[in-house]
Amino acid sequence: MAMKEWFRDCAAVAVKLMHPIRWVTPLGMPVVQPYVKADNLNDKLCLLPIRKQINAFPPNFVHSLDSTHMMLTAIDCHRKGLTFAAVHDCYWTHGCDIDAMNVTCREQFIGLHRLPLAKDLSKVGHCSDRDCACEECGHPCSAFSSSERTSSHRQ
Repeated sequence: MAMKEWFRDCAAVAVKLMHPIRWVTPLGMPVVQPYVKADNLNDKLCLLPIRKQINAFPPNFVHSLDSTHMMLTAIDCHRKGLTFAAVHDCYWTHGCDIDAMNVTCREQFIGLHRLPLAKDLSKVGHCSDRDCACEECGHPCSAFSSSERTSSHRQ
């Protein structure tokens, strides 16, 4: 529970600073929570984070680790010539390969969680080169002209 509260506290600080919650998975996949409110000020679309960012961050971060584990397991199964199929967090293989897949699944889980996940998370900045301060409100936000409405963000 202490880790969950730390995640929530970090998210609360980012929201207070008007930054969306972002992180990068151990596989290098950038994640940006989509919980924002759009405001149109001076013909600029400002995407302001909402409080949902705070409660959503801990489970979303854990889900991103679960999907990382699944991808690491799938990659290692492929490397070992094992059949791999999955839906959400259920993994399947041919019956004769179950023991080998169990070993792979455990190895990948242990390897993933030996990484300094919290330390790496603390290094991720909340600003990107597309962040700016809205001229009208002065809050940091992703500002785009009305004709440029896009949801792409670069890390």
